[in-house]
Order: sequence, then structure tokens, then C-alpha cells
Amino acid sequence: MTKSKSKPKVEASRPGRRRGGDGVDPELVVAKKGTSALALARNVLKYRLNACLSQDQLAAMSGIGRNTLRAMEKATRDQKLSNVEAVARVLDLPVVHLLQQN
Repeated sequence: MTKSKSKPKVEASRPGRRRGGDGVDPELVVAKKGTSALALARNVLKYRLNACLSQDQLAAMSGIGRNTLRAMEKATRDQKLSNVEAVARVLDLPVVHLLQQN
């Protein structure tokens, strides 16, 4: 006798909720991040707008991807120090200004 293998059930995500590639709701990720990630997000956005740069412009000038910069501004994933340094260099700021909590 052959046993039939049942396929694992796959849960559908709720309609209207955007999920990241790992199935995690981005809003929940931001809420769980530490205050340093949120400070980085706020400061990068603030200094980018003060410099009158779009995300595309800042990403191109710093040599990182636009999605990486977007994630940095939304604190949806951890960032490499080299990416933070590249953004700080373009904005003509010390890295500590981007990490400072106000």
C-alpha cells in the first residue's frame, strides 16, 4: 500500500496587509527595533530633506541601493556600518549625528 503524502497547508496573508519578503509585517518590525535604529531612520530622513535630496539622489550619490536607503529611513532592517558611513559622507556629517537620539 502506498501512503499518500499530504501537502503542508499554506496560510494566505490577510488581504490589504503588505508583508516583507520574510512574511513579517513591516509595521511590527519598526515597533520591535531598538531606539538607535529609529533614531537613524529619523535623522537620515531629516538631513536628507534639509539637503533637498530625493531618496534616489542620495542613494546614487552614496553608492547604495534605493531600497537600502528606504529601509534605513523606515528602520525595517539592520544596516551595515559602511552604508551609514556612505550616507553620512554625502550629507557631510559625522556618523554620530545620524545615530544621535534627540
